[in-house]
Amino acid sequence: MYKFRTLNPDAETRLGPFYGEELTRRTEEERTRLGGALRRTHLDEVPQLWNVLSGDMSIVGPRPIRPTFYAELCREIPQYWQRLVVRPGVTGFAQTRITREETWADKLAHDMEYIADRSVPLYFQVLLATVAKVAGKGPAAPKNNG
Repeated sequence: MYKFRTLNPDAETRLGPFYGEELTRRTEEERTRLGGALRRTHLDEVPQLWNVLSGDMSIVGPRPIRPTFYAELCREIPQYWQRLVVRPGVTGFAQTRITREETWADKLAHDMEYIADRSVPLYFQVLLATVAKVAGKGPAAPKNNG
């Protein structure tokens, strides 16, 4: 997945085992000045459009995770691999509904709900919710009525 570099060199090594609130706090400390601006404006996500154009990602789908977390999550949550039945996305159901501080199991539940109920209308609902969230209109989470 392509992104603009927003963290200090080797930050991934230092951030490795952390997630939730601790990862959020430590990530703030690792951001470069330019990286902070890119993240605030969400411009760090723009290079992912290349992944979409090349067919590696979709606009909407479960967000890819760092490989260091994947094996651990598959051990902790045996169903975690099921997120891979669809292409990862630039935005996803979980990103429009919950925060980084939620558990991986909570995120998986939202990803699995999207996978089970995915449809063209839901795809566009997630897109609109993402636009609203990026525009600062709050968590305009799509409710699944199907």
